[in-house]
Amino acid sequence: LTILGAMENTLSRDEGWGYLKSGEAMERTQHTIFVLKARLPIMEQWAGSMDSPISHAAWRSVLRSVASLENYRQVYGPRFEEADVIRFLVFDNATPRSVNTGVRRIVGYLRQMASDGRNIPTAARYMGKAAAKLEFEQE
Repeated sequence: LTILGAMENTLSRDEGWGYLKSGEAMERTQHTIFVLKARLPIMEQWAGSMDSPISHAAWRSVLRSVASLENYRQVYGPRFEEADVIRFLVFDNATPRSVNTGVRRIVGYLRQMASDGRNIPTAARYMGKAAAKLEFEQE
C-alpha cells in the first residue's frame, strides 16, 4: 500500500502511470474472472443438493474472495441468489471488482496512453468491444 500510495501521489499522469493503472485494473479483472471460472462449475454441481445456509455460505465465500461482499450487500441485502451474485460480479457498474468496471477502466487507461485521439491501439479496440458487450448484452 505504501508503494501504491507513492505511485498515486507522486507520478505524473503520463504513459507510465497509465501503464501501471491499466495493469492494476487488468489484474483485478483477471482475479474476478479466475475466481468465477474456478468456483462456478462447483457451485452449479451443488445447486440442487445444497441446503440454503450452506449455499449462502458458499456464495458469501465467492464474494469475499473478490472483496465484494459488502458492496453486494449494499445492493441486494442479505439474500444470496446465484443469478444475482453472478450478475453483480460480471455486469455491475458501481462495484470496483466487477468485470464490467475493470474492462471499462482498462479501455480508459489504454485510450489515455495513446499519443493522439485517432491512433487507438489494437488492445484498446479489443477491450472496447468487450466493454460494449458487457454493457449492452447483459444476458
